[in-house]
Amino acid sequence: MNGYNRKPTYDLGLNYVWNQFKLTLNHRHGKRVSPYSVGITSMYDYDRYAKINGNRPGRSTASTFGVLQYANTFHNTSVDASFSVDYEHISHYVVLGDVTTSPLTIQNELYPDYVSDTVGVFYVTNWRNLTFGGEVRALQKYQWGAMSGNFLLGLQYEHFHAFDNSFQMGDHFKHIGMTVSNEDSYTWYGMGDRLYFVQNGVEQNFSAYSQIKHYLFPRLILNGGFRYDRKIRYDREKLNEFSPRLSLIYLPNDRWNVKLSYARSFVDAPFTSRTFSWHHLLPEEGLQPQHLDSWQLSSNWRYEPWHLEYDANLFYTHVTDLVQVVENLFSNGGNLRMMGLEQSLTFQFPHLWIHGNLTYQHLLNQTDYTANDTYVYSVPNFLMNWVAEQDLSPWVKQLRLHAKCSTYSKQYFKYGWSVFHGPDDWCFGRDLVRMPAYALVDVGLRYSWHWFDFQFDCKNLFDHTYRLGGSSVPILQPGRSWLGTVRFRIR
Repeated sequence: MNGYNRKPTYDLGLNYVWNQFKLTLNHRHGKRVSPYSVGITSMYDYDRYAKINGNRPGRSTASTFGVLQYANTFHNTSVDASFSVDYEHISHYVVLGDVTTSPLTIQNELYPDYVSDTVGVFYVTNWRNLTFGGEVRALQKYQWGAMSGNFLLGLQYEHFHAFDNSFQMGDHFKHIGMTVSNEDSYTWYGMGDRLYFVQNGVEQNFSAYSQIKHYLFPRLILNGGFRYDRKIRYDREKLNEFSPRLSLIYLPNDRWNVKLSYARSFVDAPFTSRTFSWHHLLPEEGLQPQHLDSWQLSSNWRYEPWHLEYDANLFYTHVTDLVQVVENLFSNGGNLRMMGLEQSLTFQFPHLWIHGNLTYQHLLNQTDYTANDTYVYSVPNFLMNWVAEQDLSPWVKQLRLHAKCSTYSKQYFKYGWSVFHGPDDWCFGRDLVRMPAYALVDVGLRYSWHWFDFQFDCKNLFDHTYRLGGSSVPILQPGRSWLGTVRFRIR
C-alpha cells in the first residue's frame, strides 16, 4: 500500500544556460499503487497481475517536457519569451477484483461477444496527448513625478492534441481478452449496460493578459490586471473568457502590510468530460467552463527581535458552473460558496526553525455538489500542522532533526453506489459515514557528508489507524512506515 513501483517513480532533468537563453529538458514518471480493487472494493494480490507496458495496477503518468526561454533587458523594459513542448502518456490499470461476483460482457464490431471470467479481472485505459505553445511578455517600469510602478503585457498560444486512446480488458491476472482503440465504441454489460465512446481531438487557446502595479502613495499600492482567453474546442465550438483581478495594498510600516483583493478565474470543463460518452451518462451539449470568484483580506506582520513572521488570510469563494453528474448528464449544475481563515506562524532562530499553519473553512451553501449543509464530503473543516527542524551543528556537525505534527477535524463521507457491501463492513448500512478526527506525528533526521545527504524518516510514528475518503468508500491509510534516502550531489 502507498508504494511507487513497477514502474518506479523518477524525475530526470537538464538545465543549460547560454547568455540570455535557457534550455530546460525533463522526463518524469509517477505511479502510485492502488490500494483497493474497484469492482468489489477489496484488497487484491498486486504481484499476480501482469505487467502491461511495464506497469502493474495503478494510475501512471509519463511526461517528456522541453522549454527554450529567452530573457533580456533594454533600458527600463524587460522582455522574455519561451517555447515549450510536452508529450504525455497516461495509463490507468484498474483491478475489478481477484474474484468478482459475476462475469462481464463487452460487445462491439471487433468482439461480438466477449465474456470475462470471474477470476483476476482487470482493464487498462491509455491516453496520449501532445501540447506545444509559446509565450512572450514585456515589463515596463515607469516614473510619474512622485508616483512609480510597472506595466506588464503578454501574449500566449497553446495547441493541445489528444491523438490516441485505447482500452484493454482481461482476466486470470494475465490474459488480455480484448483491445479497442480510438474511435471504436463498445457496450459493457454487467456494469449498467453502458455504451462507451472516447474521441480524440485538437484544441487551441489564444491568450492576452496585462497587469499594472502602481504606487498611488509611498505606502499605498494599486495592483490590477486582466486575462482574455479565446479557445477553439475539438468540435470547433469557440469560448471567450475575460478574467479580471484587482488588489489594494497598504503598508503602515516596514513590518506590516494589509491587502484587499478580488479575482475571477476559470478552468474549462475537462476534455474527457466533453468527449467521453456512455449509454447512461453523456456530456451535456455546450458544456461550459467552471468559474471561481474570490475575495481575500490578507495581512503579513514581521517582528525581527523575536525572529517571528505571521500571515493571515480571510477568504470568501464562490464557485459556479461546476461540472457534475445531474440526471445522467455531465452538466454545469454545481455551485459552491465557502469562507474561511488561513494562518501561519514562523520562528527562525540560529539553530532552530518552527513553522505552523492553521486553516478553518465553512460551507455556506451548495447546489449539486458532493456536500451536505455543513461539510464538503471527505474534506475537514479544520486542519493544523506544526513543523520543527533543529540543527545540531554545535554538537554534531551537519546533523539535523525534524518533526511534524498534523491534526485534522472529523470528516463526512457519502457512501458510493458502486460498492458491494457485506454485514461485516465497518460502515455497512450507513449512507453517510462520519470519519473521526485524527492526529499524525512524523519524525526524522538528516546528515550531510561531503557530496552525500543521508536521511531517515518515520511516518505515522504512533501507528494510528485512520481512513480518508475515496471515490466510493473510505480508504484505509498506511500505518507506521520507515524510509531511508541517500542523495548524491554533483558540483
